[in-house]
Amino acid sequence: MLDPRLLNMETLLFGSRAFFAGTCYICPGEKCERIFGRPCIAPGRMRPTLEAFGFDIEKTTSQLLGMEMKWGKNGVLPEYLILVSGFFTNQNIARSEIYKLIVRD
Repeated sequence: MLDPRLLNMETLLFGSRAFFAGTCYICPGEKCERIFGRPCIAPGRMRPTLEAFGFDIEKTTSQLLGMEMKWGKNGVLPEYLILVSGFFTNQNIARSEIYKLIVRD
């Protein structure tokens, strides 16, 4: 999964922050404590989505990535899904180094 790799990048790049795509999957199944109004059991690992900070993901994918988001209708899944994660840092990272940071274990 991408989420653990983004968290690893946070530890390597001081002052950076990951944003996960879609639902948090840290808790197994329907066991999320927040559903019951209780605090998150893994606040150090949980990250918000870009949408939670006001990003327009549909506009971002179409204008910056040239990808149209598709939506399901009447119980039928869309042709494909797009999940957008983010990584913010104030450090300069060469494009050639980004892949190395993501796949590093």
